[in-house]
Amino acid sequence: MSTFWADLPWYLLAAGLCGLPVLAVAFIAMRSGIDRFRPRQPHPNYSALAAAGLATLLLFWGSLQLLGFGFFHHPHRDFTAAEWARSPQKRHEMVNGLQDSQQLIGLNQHQVSALLGQPNQQREETWLYYLGMKPGIHPVDADYLRLEFSDGKVARLGYNQN
Repeated sequence: MSTFWADLPWYLLAAGLCGLPVLAVAFIAMRSGIDRFRPRQPHPNYSALAAAGLATLLLFWGSLQLLGFGFFHHPHRDFTAAEWARSPQKRHEMVNGLQDSQQLIGLNQHQVSALLGQPNQQREETWLYYLGMKPGIHPVDADYLRLEFSDGKVARLGYNQN
C-alpha cells in the first residue's frame, strides 16, 4: 500500500485535471438553467458556480466510492482444505479466517502439510504458501502466508505482502 501513498499527489493532480472539464460543463448547465427559469436572479454566476462546484464534488465522491469498492473489496471465504488445494489463486480470500482462527498454531510440520499441502517456499523454520494476487490498485506481486516454526511446531503465522 506504500505505493498508493507515494503516488497520491499524482492521483490528486489527475483528479483536478479531470475535475475542471466537469466543473465547466456543470457551470454552463447551471448558468443556462438559471437564465431560463430565474431570469431576474441577482448574481447568477455565483449561484451557478456554487451549484456546479457542489455537483462536481458529489460526482467525484460517488466515483471514488465506486472505484474504492471495486479495488478494495474482495470476498472472504471460510477456510477448507479442499478449496485451498483446488484454488491457489483464491487463497487470499481464505487467509483472514485461517489467521483469525489460529487453528495452525501448535501443529507440527506433518500436520500442516496434511492440511495445506507442501509449501511453495521453505527456509529452515519458515514456510511460505502462495495466496494469489489480492485485488488492489497496484497488484504486482503475489502475497504469501508465512508460517514460522519453533521446536517443530507452528509458533506464528503472518501475511507477507510483496
